[in-house]
Amino acid sequence: MTVKELIEELEGCDPKAEVRYAYDYGDHCRHYIAASVEYVEENVTVAYSAYVREHCLMDEDDDPDKAEDVQTAVILSDRVISIN
Repeated sequence: MTVKELIEELEGCDPKAEVRYAYDYGDHCRHYIAASVEYVEENVTVAYSAYVREHCLMDEDDDPDKAEDVQTAVILSDRVISIN
């Protein structure tokens, strides 16, 4: 999803509604967590990881030339992202 697509999706929403993001907790009961969005990080570099089968944040030690499907993304997070 692009920022433009997200904005279009949110245009009809209640502006006072809480923003959260859902993720699979990974337990045997298949709980989905609805974490609150506390931070928005722009221009974050992500790359596909075959290990987790999803994009992961890249840190300064990662070589983008050796990474697969490198993208610049906007990250919604429940805590400050610290890339070391």
